[in-house]
Amino acid sequence: MKQKKPEPNTITKDDLKFLLNNLGDKLRTELNNLGDKLRTELNNLGDKLRTEFKEEFRKYRDENMTRLDEVMGELQAIREDNTIGTYQIRELRTDVDEHEKKIKKIEKTHHIS
Repeated sequence: MKQKKPEPNTITKDDLKFLLNNLGDKLRTELNNLGDKLRTELNNLGDKLRTEFKEEFRKYRDENMTRLDEVMGELQAIREDNTIGTYQIRELRTDVDEHEKKIKKIEKTHHIS
């Protein structure tokens, strides 16, 4: 049987073996390099995202702490007012009780009903 002569643009088995033997190592090296570059890029992106997240979280926390400080200040003022009011009411009740005793004493002495 007569062996066919390959067409000029056709790749033969021997061509493929040669390419695989000679280019396989180069391809592996390039793929490894590409993998390393991707890992580095992903790590850099991760670091950048962590930094941005920390900055945004810090801003959010600071804004909330500022608002909370304002609310706590108002709460403190309300508590102080409440304490003062309670003291004033206690003083007024004491005065009223004393006045009632005096009025009853006066009513008894003057026979007023």
